[in-house]
Amino acid sequence: MKSNLADLIFSNLLSLYNENKFTKLIDYGLSLHEKNKYPFIYNFVGASYVALDNFDQGVFYYKRSISLDPTYFEVKINLAEAYRIQKNFKSAIAISQSAIKINEKSSKGYLVLGNIFDDIKDFENSIFNYQKALNIEPDNYQANNNIGILYFISKNIKKALYHYNIALERNNNSAEIYNNIGLVYKDTGDKNQAIKCFRKSLNLDFNFVDAHFNLGNVLKDRGDYLGSIRHYDKVLNLEPSHNKALSHKLFQLARICNWSEIDKYKTKIKTIGLENSEIEPFAMLSFDDCPERAQRRAEIYVQSKYINKTSSSPKKKENKKTKIRLGYFSADFRNHAMMTLLSRMFALHNKDKFEIYAYSIAPDVEDEMHFQVKKLFKHFRQVSNLSDTEVKNLVADDKIDIAIDLNGYTQNNRLSLFLNKLAPIQINYLGYPGTMGSNKFDYIIADKIIIPETQKKYFNEKVLYMPYTYQPTNNDRKISKKKFSKMDCSLPNDGFVFCCFNNNYKISKIEFKIWMKLLNKVPKSVLWLIKSNKYTEENIKSFSLSYGIKPERIIFADFLKSAEHLSRHSNADLFLDTFNYGAHTTASDALWTGLPVITKLGNSFASRVCSSLLNAIELPELITHTDTEYEELALNLALNPEKLKKIKHKLTNKIKTAKLFDTQQYTKDFENLIINIINKY
Repeated sequence: MKSNLADLIFSNLLSLYNENKFTKLIDYGLSLHEKNKYPFIYNFVGASYVALDNFDQGVFYYKRSISLDPTYFEVKINLAEAYRIQKNFKSAIAISQSAIKINEKSSKGYLVLGNIFDDIKDFENSIFNYQKALNIEPDNYQANNNIGILYFISKNIKKALYHYNIALERNNNSAEIYNNIGLVYKDTGDKNQAIKCFRKSLNLDFNFVDAHFNLGNVLKDRGDYLGSIRHYDKVLNLEPSHNKALSHKLFQLARICNWSEIDKYKTKIKTIGLENSEIEPFAMLSFDDCPERAQRRAEIYVQSKYINKTSSSPKKKENKKTKIRLGYFSADFRNHAMMTLLSRMFALHNKDKFEIYAYSIAPDVEDEMHFQVKKLFKHFRQVSNLSDTEVKNLVADDKIDIAIDLNGYTQNNRLSLFLNKLAPIQINYLGYPGTMGSNKFDYIIADKIIIPETQKKYFNEKVLYMPYTYQPTNNDRKISKKKFSKMDCSLPNDGFVFCCFNNNYKISKIEFKIWMKLLNKVPKSVLWLIKSNKYTEENIKSFSLSYGIKPERIIFADFLKSAEHLSRHSNADLFLDTFNYGAHTTASDALWTGLPVITKLGNSFASRVCSSLLNAIELPELITHTDTEYEELALNLALNPEKLKKIKHKLTNKIKTAKLFDTQQYTKDFENLIINIINKY
């Protein structure tokens, strides 16, 4: 009789739970508990409170259930899950292990324990427990999927795909698995396959937020700006607080210069990435000129993505007589602005004091620059297909003293490598203009214009100051002997040419308005920009019309090889810098060709590089501090040919004598910094 009553009560509770009638279940369950103290009643009541997001009450009733039956496996599993969601990981681990002792033949306990270790980024223990679950239940697709995710995070691509494919065999209707396989293809550069997987995922679940977001990212990488924005919009419709999608959408809007749409998010820009969810810090550089917020975004990003995914530092070498071993890590050993700057320094490194190693963390792009740079390294390692553990072991075998990250938060970075401490000393250098937000990076290289003493507090790394400028330059760069006429460049023969060869996403409405005022005040003048996509041209020309400037006065330059691009600079009269994210390599290009650059000194690292370069070439008179100053100086030089001529003459002389293009001295200064920190270490 008692057994029949228990079965009836259990059946009633189960029906209420399956119908999501949680409040009714709680009332019904608690009305029974005094006379019928069955442990499962408290388990159902606890689960209902958890379903209503009342975790404290849920935990309370789970514990009451356990007090009635300490061997009740299911309730212990539920309690462990509740603790996990509450981030009470210590208790979650303890109760999971207690549950496993009760029933070692159930995969469920190991799955829950694997999830807990996953949450605290203890991936080794997480995989161990998922594997235990698979030993019991080989067909468990979720365990295979979860192991695949962890191998993917640690860049063990082969093992990730192996487990994903098993998971897919067991459940080919899982939108999540197709999404995860898509991420593998995206990461390995097979964008077509990635798109197919994300679309398959969306066919199975059109409201799957992650698949929309990931498809948006692949379309972004392929240059399908509008397509990517559509998918980010879908994410934001489904999940309005998805700041990663919003930051990517804003960046795409910036790439097509759709400033009117960006304006709609003006009030949100200062808070994106500082609340709710993390964002990739690079996406906000062109929107926000605040080093304090840039630091906080980096800290939140690195904490949320990689917290506790660290290990102890490698031991330093004891033999002080050997050369210092420098490891340069980059995804861009190819035709890339950074390699243009660095290649000469690589060649000039003192080989008696330094052994230099290159670690290519992205598949090689076999262009002219790649082969040129590769020859500069005695040790060139292609590690893109290696897992984090394999890379770390290789670096240990190479006995690297200092690991230098040339990517930071730029595309195809391998931040996880550095958070695992690749070398005794790690440096954030050149690729990303800002802090990494993690004390796993010991140093950042800068100069006193880029990071003044008063701003060091906004950088988690210790600041290593170069004496003149932080940016290396290549004083062996060739300017093509091919001459480009103004007609060749679609420029007027007799008009003043303002130019800005920065990436279009760096241009904001603020400086563009100033440029339009200049075109209005300087007769026959034109603005010469880099061509990137048709939407940019349409939006910019439409915007110029609103200021009374005919669209034909905005001219877009086609892509040319570096040497030819440098040669055509001679057709410009004045380079106008952008504000939040200014000219870096493009400023160096312009100055190397004798083209003056006007900049505005901002607050953030990204907005101060051009000022650093102008200071190093002894042209501080081209550095302004306000919008008005910037506009007045540009106008003054455009309307006073003799004054501009003197500036150009001074620049031509300084190219030969100032420190900016003294690559030999820069290399010695850089090496002295390295020697000093090794001695301190």
